[in-house]
Amino acid sequence: MWKNYVIDRDLVNVNEWRAFEASDEGKAIQKFKWLLQFISLSDYKKFAKSLHFEKELENILDTKKINKDMKVLDINGLFSSNELTLCKKLKLDHRSYIKVKKVAIECFVENIPLKERLFSLFPVEERHRAGILYDWFSTNKIVIEEK
Repeated sequence: MWKNYVIDRDLVNVNEWRAFEASDEGKAIQKFKWLLQFISLSDYKKFAKSLHFEKELENILDTKKINKDMKVLDINGLFSSNELTLCKKLKLDHRSYIKVKKVAIECFVENIPLKERLFSLFPVEERHRAGILYDWFSTNKIVIEEK
């Protein structure tokens, strides 16, 4: 009933929607279709493109070669200056930071409290680093949680 109501009144451009579903972004997030009942189509597209962009960054990170002499990952353009400063401050390698950030975003999307999960990633003697990361993610609005 609702399908006919929406399509008959041209409330959604069906061809545009089908083209989006056939794109890489659309294919990558089929499991998040349920979000459409809560957010607008334009917000959903932004979300889809963000997930696709994250996947592309992971692919770039996986294909980057490590310089054998320097043992440094080529990170030009992957991180903001604030993220680089944070990694240096916490003595956190870039791959670990990507993994921690991925966990933070997954927790946000799945509505799981981040603090406990983030703290479980670090050994007990390094929990202060997890606290600094949690505060940084909250301050920079990478995740938004009620405290």
